Amino acid sequence: MQNFGPVNIQTNIEHAELVDVTNKTISHSLNIAIAEDKSQLAPSSPFSENQARKPAPKGSSAIQLKDFKGNKIGFLRVIKALHKEGFFETLDGGRPTEDEVYAAFGIAVNEGLDDFSAQLSAYRKDNTPETRCEVFDRLKKIYEEYEQDIDNKKKEKQ
Repeated sequence: MQNFGPVNIQTNIEHAELVDVTNKTISHSLNIAIAEDKSQLAPSSPFSENQARKPAPKGSSAIQLKDFKGNKIGFLRVIKALHKEGFFETLDGGRPTEDEVYAAFGIAVNEGLDDFSAQLSAYRKDNTPETRCEVFDRLKKIYEEYEQDIDNKKKEKQ
């Protein structure tokens, strides 16, 4: 692996009032190493191993999906649930189609998601409803931990 040394990243903190900093910014330092041998990298999802990532249909973003097994299909499932729940509307107040929603998220993560239906169908075959819902269980747990951390920090300040 090739070591590129320290990288400084600055992050705005959502609940900065709970952190003892003067300018509501924390500097993080980390070392980044890039694998020269691709066998050292974490495996990607089976679907992405067989085909290259599709570029976003238009526009661009500074982020992309992390290419790790299950990330893309989990992301597609979350978008599906949000759309079904009615989280989105068009600029004129109408209900967007699934294609419109996935296209917008594709732009946000710099990847074409127009094959969302085929991917969701492909991953239904080998999974139970319980395993297909694991992403939602993990997200719920993560958010509960986030809320608990905020409560703990508030108690520490008292």
